[in-house]
Amino acid sequence: MKTKLILLFLLCTSAVCGQTVKVKNHSLATTKLEGRAFYPVFNSDGTQLLFTSENYKGLNLCNIQTGEVTPISTDDGAGYSPLFSRDSKQIYYRQVTRTNGRQYKTLMSFDATSQKTAKLSEPVRTVKELNAIQKKIVKRGAAPAVSVCTENLKIVLYRNGERTEMEPLGKVTGYIWTSLSPNGEMILFTAASKGTFVCDLTGKVIASLGKINAPVWYDNNYVVGMEDKDDGSFITSSKIVIASVDGKLRQTLTSDDKIAMYPAASSASKRIAYCTQKGELYIIEIEINH
Repeated sequence: MKTKLILLFLLCTSAVCGQTVKVKNHSLATTKLEGRAFYPVFNSDGTQLLFTSENYKGLNLCNIQTGEVTPISTDDGAGYSPLFSRDSKQIYYRQVTRTNGRQYKTLMSFDATSQKTAKLSEPVRTVKELNAIQKKIVKRGAAPAVSVCTENLKIVLYRNGERTEMEPLGKVTGYIWTSLSPNGEMILFTAASKGTFVCDLTGKVIASLGKINAPVWYDNNYVVGMEDKDDGSFITSSKIVIASVDGKLRQTLTSDDKIAMYPAASSASKRIAYCTQKGELYIIEIEINH
């Protein structure tokens, strides 16, 4: 009987630990960078990468195949949450200006083919106003039924034109790093001092992923983020980790020799990009074994 229990335990352990991630390649994204690079963002097929400066000033486009870098903007705030169009032909970003001590945000676009910049909105004061403009302009003609964002440290769900504020864990200091799963059925978010979670579109929590900061979806089943430590002022260590929504996998992808932060992920190209504290941009090519 004891032997049977041990065998059963080993079988269950194998099922839980059966998923692994193989790192096939790990290298600098480009050797043609001028200055430091932070906060990477992939396009839909994982062949292009946006990056910015540490304070989000300026925006650049990197062709991963060739390593060529194209400057898009030198504007303040241009690197904060930029967005590719679905066909990757347009890049949308914000321009931040100040008038009489007040900050204003303008939605801008960059045409990757002509390399021309266009102004898409008049300056507005709040992120809520900018989000509303972006939904009308950026996704015109192909607007998804559901989208999600963070406004005033709350999760905001837009569904068929209706706006709903969500607090899956109730009142917390703030909800950040909010994103919708590729299939549009789940919301990934981090709650301050609580950790990172996944909920459905009603706000019901369906997964607790523990401490994973700056989380992003890899696909509908996996999330990538950073596991970092700080001394109250500065990040002292940080690794890139991948975790499954079902809780069966959590694996570290980087070593202790660099402080790896703020990942982007593309299941289409099986790539994960991240920046280091020094402003280096790396790409990991992975393979998930089940």
